[in-house]
Amino acid sequence: NTFSIHKDSVWALDFDELHGQIVSGGRDGQVFCTSASGKLSTLLFEEENPVLSLAVRGKDGSNPSAGSDALKSAWSATSSSSIHYWDLTQPSSSDREGGGGGGKSGSYRERRHSSFVASTSPFSIKHSSLGKSAGRSKAEVTPLQRTPTLTIAGVPAIVKHEILSNRREILTEDTSGAICLWNVLTGAVEKRFSAAEVQEAIAEAAEGEESDGAPVGENGGEDKEGKKDNRFEKFFECINPEVTVSSWFNADKRLGKLSIHMEPKQCFSAEVYATDLGIQDVSDELKFNMGQQVACSLFHGWQERREGEDASPSSSPPAKGTPSSSPRGKLSAAALEPSLCTSR
Repeated sequence: NTFSIHKDSVWALDFDELHGQIVSGGRDGQVFCTSASGKLSTLLFEEENPVLSLAVRGKDGSNPSAGSDALKSAWSATSSSSIHYWDLTQPSSSDREGGGGGGKSGSYRERRHSSFVASTSPFSIKHSSLGKSAGRSKAEVTPLQRTPTLTIAGVPAIVKHEILSNRREILTEDTSGAICLWNVLTGAVEKRFSAAEVQEAIAEAAEGEESDGAPVGENGGEDKEGKKDNRFEKFFECINPEVTVSSWFNADKRLGKLSIHMEPKQCFSAEVYATDLGIQDVSDELKFNMGQQVACSLFHGWQERREGEDASPSSSPPAKGTPSSSPRGKLSAAALEPSLCTSR
């Protein structure tokens, strides 16, 4: 049988074999419990993001025909970085909203209101996304639980990134709306911008365009629907330096964090003056190959471990952060503080 329950794709499944319950979640964020024998489905809870994984636990010694009452708890993981725990033994949403005076009858009414017969007809499956399932009630289906019992908060994921023209800094924005400037050479956050700083920079840029006679809002305003938030793109244009540096790496955010990819054909094609990196007491003509310095930083600890046994007791390696000459006359990677380059 094919059960027509969700409005969109199903991405997560778990099965309580003892009680014959199928728990499903998907792109619509809804999590249903469906009885494999009675074909009765109950909306357990609803997430704000698509559900990617589920883990449910049933009650010991429950009647297999108890439906969703046989479930004790559930863990859910979504496209966000947080994990939620749902205690399904707690009073239902309507009981809490009504002051808890309903007792078992209130819980029963809520479950009746949240349950419906899952249809298996081909017609309802075809039109399920339009809400035309033959077995569905016209009344709105409310979840048994509205808020999770426990939340394991994760780090906000990076959702936007842009590489600056200097090819050593990346501007990012995460799911919390925080905008940060990353340094690729050190692998650390160089600066975190407050909302006031971002708005001030955008306002100053807009005033400059008005004074120059340029039309405001032609490229940087809202889209036709008036709902697009292009604050990140506007701020990137404000801080992006007018320089030209060869591209030596690629970056992506598929894991919710920055990943730097260096290809042999292009990773050694960019150089930068030492003074531009903030290194003092060096010649103005001294240059660094950025790809070479990152590669040296990545293998710095490995080389020390390999050479540790052969090193004489009287010799000691230079202190971390102390400039030293490399075979090609460039500053060593130690001066670039490769803390994150060696660990990420």
